[in-house]
Amino acid sequence: MRKIELHITPELMSAMGLTNASDDSAIATAIMNMSKKAQLAETLNSRVTELTAQNNTVTAQLNALQEASKKEQVATLLANAVKDGKLTNEGKAEYEAQFAGNPEGLQKVLNVLKPYISVTQQLNGAQQGGKATNKTELVNAWDKHFMEGTLENVIKDEPDVYAAMYEAKFGKAVPA
Repeated sequence: MRKIELHITPELMSAMGLTNASDDSAIATAIMNMSKKAQLAETLNSRVTELTAQNNTVTAQLNALQEASKKEQVATLLANAVKDGKLTNEGKAEYEAQFAGNPEGLQKVLNVLKPYISVTQQLNGAQQGGKATNKTELVNAWDKHFMEGTLENVIKDEPDVYAAMYEAKFGKAVPA
């Protein structure tokens, strides 16, 4: 064994658990233990780096799966809303863009939407089993708008309503 002379500061001696009375064997053992601890620390740091990288990969995969799941939920909600008459295919794209990652928010919005019923269906009593029960109401609405001078507004704003009122009042379709 080769003998070397070391000058060890009191702080280093204390860190190694040595005293001024420690012999060469105790100093060699302390140095060997510190070397082993340093190797173990390097191994652990390497393992921490490896596990951190794995964690980042798994986290990215989880985020991608969660995002895909949200998109699938949004697509399902929108398909059901179209089927239920709450949205049109044309309007679906806007909702899809607005709520792409927020199926919970989309569900809240869709819960308050009522199925679309065309004005003609409403006026023809589609909600009462398809029976045209409101011819009198259509005639009364025509008379009211006529007396108030608001038929032009109905023609412009609600042509379906105007057509239904005209047919009820005069028994024929609106002339072209």
